[in-house]
Amino acid sequence: HFFAFPFFFFQMATLLNEANEKFQAFKTAYSATPCDFSRCNALLAELKELFTRFPSFAPDAATNLPTRSKEVVLARQTLEYAVMLNAKELNLTAFEQNMAHLKIFYQDYGDVMPSERRWLITGLNLLRLLAQDRIVDFHMELELIPSSEQKNMYIRDVIQLERFLMEGSNHKLLQARSKVPSNDYVTFLNMMIDTVRAEIADCIPKAYEKLSVAGATKLLMFESQEQTQKWASEQGWAVRDGWLLFDRPREAEARAIPYQDIITATLGFANEMERIV
Repeated sequence: HFFAFPFFFFQMATLLNEANEKFQAFKTAYSATPCDFSRCNALLAELKELFTRFPSFAPDAATNLPTRSKEVVLARQTLEYAVMLNAKELNLTAFEQNMAHLKIFYQDYGDVMPSERRWLITGLNLLRLLAQDRIVDFHMELELIPSSEQKNMYIRDVIQLERFLMEGSNHKLLQARSKVPSNDYVTFLNMMIDTVRAEIADCIPKAYEKLSVAGATKLLMFESQEQTQKWASEQGWAVRDGWLLFDRPREAEARAIPYQDIITATLGFANEMERIV
């Protein structure tokens, strides 16, 4: 047994070096323009397999292993990049799975050096829940964040957007921050814009007999009238001579639901999202 321990540590050092090299390759693929999603996901799968062989993650692992800190930090960083990758490619299922694993590292390895990205990732997860209209889950996650950390810009900005959205307060939405705290947030903000666009589109045929393509382009936040006409055709809307034509709902139904008010309130939020992005 005299040579057993040195050999064990040599094996662990070799494994750790291999994982580090793959992680660097993963970061390079992630930072490429455009992001190399295929390469990232292949390397991520390889890294996760390597992590299962780290002694620090064995069920009966001791907390004083000499490689523990490095193993935990590397696995945690990999999962953080995985979550940002999932957000970028809008893979919501993988995002939720990797986020669940990442929370374990944040909660159960408090003795290891804290992560610099923890609150960026936490805010990104909150924004994801907001973009999915999972308001109950949003507030459940928010309750787990210490009040002192809710002042962090990554958390604060998402809380502000949620509050303004729930209030339906247009003037407050227009006062919201014009910059995202991280470029990693852009994809979910775009997802929110798509959600708002769908809500506006649901009201338009019930609020108008006809609407100019130019007006619809502004209302629906498209960059060109061509985009609007293509999108309108996909919705089954009639497009004729620069106008969108609709069959109005029955008068009693139109009076019962304030579609114009809904569009106005929703558009305020949509404009803020457009400005932020």
